Amino acid sequence: MNIAVFGESVLNKNKLDAIDLIITVLQEHEESLDNMISRLDTLTETLSTLVMKMEYNYTRLKEKSN
Repeated sequence: MNIAVFGESVLNKNKLDAIDLIITVLQEHEESLDNMISRLDTLTETLSTLVMKMEYNYTRLKEKSN
């Protein structure tokens, strides 16, 4: 194997290693974002329930005061 072919082979391996690293990082970020979206969805549902309860209690208090 001559030096040019060897150098090209190393360069291609480095490119593939870089692409592999990028893919790995993107997959980790995707998992992290999926987790955050799930947690945000749960928080949104909880807040929605809390607002509904507060509105209900406010209406009841308002009715009692009349």
